[in-house]
Amino acid sequence: MDATNLEIATFISAAVGAISALAATIVAVFALNRASQISRTQLFLDLRRSHAEAQAKMDPRYHDESWDPRKDADGMRSLERYWLHALTEWYTTTKLNGGKDKHVWTGFYVPALVGGLRNKPLRIALWEMLYGSPGSSFAGFRKEFGDAIESIYKSQYKMDFRDSLS
Repeated sequence: MDATNLEIATFISAAVGAISALAATIVAVFALNRASQISRTQLFLDLRRSHAEAQAKMDPRYHDESWDPRKDADGMRSLERYWLHALTEWYTTTKLNGGKDKHVWTGFYVPALVGGLRNKPLRIALWEMLYGSPGSSFAGFRKEFGDAIESIYKSQYKMDFRDSLS
């Protein structure tokens, strides 16, 4: 084999190696993206499962507009668990992973919370947690989570949540 053929063979070998490396990189990027999608989907499904568990343990009177959960400690705790789970949903979708799942918060959880906020006993429990004494720290996110709730409530009901029970 003369020098020119050797150079061509070396070039072809290098080009095949580079193309193979590029193909492997592309496949790895697709696999990483797919794994990320699967992980985020599983996280959503886990949140839905734990939401269903929290809701199943709620006092069934949460739909009864005449029920005041402040007069029933066990009933109040069951509604507090609902709101603490809502905090987990908010944190997971807006803070975890740099907020990459914020669209899930705005597209799914916000409309779901609007539905929950229609129930006066749930509003009472949340109001007490946010503005009552001693209230809840909401794992150190009381103000931020409260601001999110206020924004949701105001956009839907055209008034501040803080004033919703007056």
